[in-house]
Amino acid sequence: MMDEGYVLKRIEELCEKEGWSHYVLAKCSGISQSTISNMFSRTKQPTCDTVAKICDAFGITMAQVFDSG
Repeated sequence: MMDEGYVLKRIEELCEKEGWSHYVLAKCSGISQSTISNMFSRTKQPTCDTVAKICDAFGITMAQVFDSG
């Protein structure tokens, strides 16, 4: 079973891998900067729709977010 913060950790890893700030993530995903900021500052879990937009921005599938391999 994965812990609650897993999705946020993975998104953070993907940002680091691409060299993206949260600002760049917001711009590339079409998600407001305040939503991105709230996700990380309040460790608020993103909705499926938000994760899908983030996946599109990174050019990956949702399955790849959950694939730790």
